[in-house]
Amino acid sequence: MALMAMGLWGKTGPLQKMMQLAQCFRSDIGGILIEEGNKVIVDRALAPKHDDIVVAVVEGDYTLKRLYKHMGRVELRAENPAYSPIVFSDGSELLVWGVVVGVVRRYSSRGYA
Repeated sequence: MALMAMGLWGKTGPLQKMMQLAQCFRSDIGGILIEEGNKVIVDRALAPKHDDIVVAVVEGDYTLKRLYKHMGRVELRAENPAYSPIVFSDGSELLVWGVVVGVVRRYSSRGYA
């Protein structure tokens, strides 16, 4: 899922450096109710663990995937079966930008410009 990172609040401080809001643009993780146009709340202070939904940087692009770690194997997996897992082998670099801790979505556009 492509993401656009944005600050959660207009001012910067200790909490704002740890928590970020990111806009979702594609739905490769849509099976877990994160859809295109939703915003995800990302905690950059949490250490990512197996089965977390993470924001990762892969080849310079942000992506939203589930982290899979088992017996030395590391993958980023989409919930949508149309997308193949991204497998990291020895010597590959995986940068996890943060762990998703929440989702924000708008149900109606009535009253919004």
